[in-house]
Amino acid sequence: MSRTPAATLRETVATELITYLGAGTLNTAQLAQSIDYRDQNIASLDDLKRLRFVLHDPVIEYLEQVPEWLRRIKTDHREEAQHVRGEIRGRIDWPKTTQLRSQTGFTDPTQFVITSPTVQYDLPENRVVKKLLSDIVSTISQEIAGSEYSWSQWDEPAIDRLTTTVSENRYLNELPDAAAIELSSRELNAASQSRHELYRRGEELYRTLDDLLNDRYGHPGVQQVLKETVIAPAKTHKLFELFCLFAFVRQLTERHPGTELHPIQSDIGPFAVMESEAKRIEVHYDQTGALTFREPFDRLGPVDELPETIQRQINAVADYAELADAFLGRGNRETFYEGRPDLVVLEYSVDGGDDRLEKVVIGEFKYTRSEETFSQGLRELLEYMHFARQESEYLIEATRQQESPSVHGLLCTDGVETNEQVVQAVTHHTTETLTEILDGMAGTPVMPSLK
Repeated sequence: MSRTPAATLRETVATELITYLGAGTLNTAQLAQSIDYRDQNIASLDDLKRLRFVLHDPVIEYLEQVPEWLRRIKTDHREEAQHVRGEIRGRIDWPKTTQLRSQTGFTDPTQFVITSPTVQYDLPENRVVKKLLSDIVSTISQEIAGSEYSWSQWDEPAIDRLTTTVSENRYLNELPDAAAIELSSRELNAASQSRHELYRRGEELYRTLDDLLNDRYGHPGVQQVLKETVIAPAKTHKLFELFCLFAFVRQLTERHPGTELHPIQSDIGPFAVMESEAKRIEVHYDQTGALTFREPFDRLGPVDELPETIQRQINAVADYAELADAFLGRGNRETFYEGRPDLVVLEYSVDGGDDRLEKVVIGEFKYTRSEETFSQGLRELLEYMHFARQESEYLIEATRQQESPSVHGLLCTDGVETNEQVVQAVTHHTTETLTEILDGMAGTPVMPSLK
């Protein structure tokens, strides 16, 4: 049986993404790293938004027309008054000339006020176009130029053509620098009411970009760009991980009505945080949080006192580190065990500023319907659970003694059929059960330990 199509996962993730971004309650730096468009080095969600905007079909279509449209840019022909002495080039404005001379007692008959025709380019509509085009060129230059072009229509010749069109256009160069242009509602409205598509469509695209970057997600154009942004993961398993992650966050908000999702203040830290006066829940995605999943060899004791099997493991890892350095020119840390789960959920009780870790869920996501991959994921999950430490304490020991902090495992697959859904401290969920949670349907809790 085939796996759930990427399009199905994408639709769900996009809907959840828009919801949580609108509330400002996700760690957007981690989200950008998770999406990580086509191996681009995306530093923030804003960078990703800008990148997706310049790849947006309406933007591409607009830019294809810009060179032709700029030949018919709007101008304003005016009569400009000048004060001259002696030489006259233009039409004399006698009333103003008389007024000027009267200020000096009519002692200088060489003074004149003349008018001459001038062409004005610094108009509201043109300012909108210059600001928009400058933002687009800047993004393409910073995010795409110099990278591999196999995934983008912005190859080097196309970038050069656009840059030349914008930077060398004599009409746009008559306007102030784009950085100095602060668009007002009056200027945007003037562009929107123009009969010229250069301005009307330019205003629509600028508003979309402005709303996108300022987290105004109600606009249909903004939502479309965000949906395209979620297409970004080149590997579908990343979409599946985000699908699982959003299901857990949704489940937490429903199971803990006394807590609220809080904005993330730092790029380093949890993916999401829920808090109340008595409780704090941290959701870590591809991060270990306050736990340790690394077991160095020096924690095992003297090597010669260890069983021969363990000694062989140590020797193999030592040889590996040496040979990897010889082959690749880089050293590797020697550890008996090291891992990083897909999900770590930490529930703390909060009492007078004293935070006490009470419950932990460790999750592993496998975009598979294969029993073999399920088995592999189950082994990885159990290793995480057995090696998870808070400082020097192994959580599995507290769980066995029914003490806190207790640790529970969560394995998610795309639809592996199992005889049981819960065995001991491990729960298995499939895309079907996660979809029920996201659709608001009652069912088996995703995280039975977080009650």
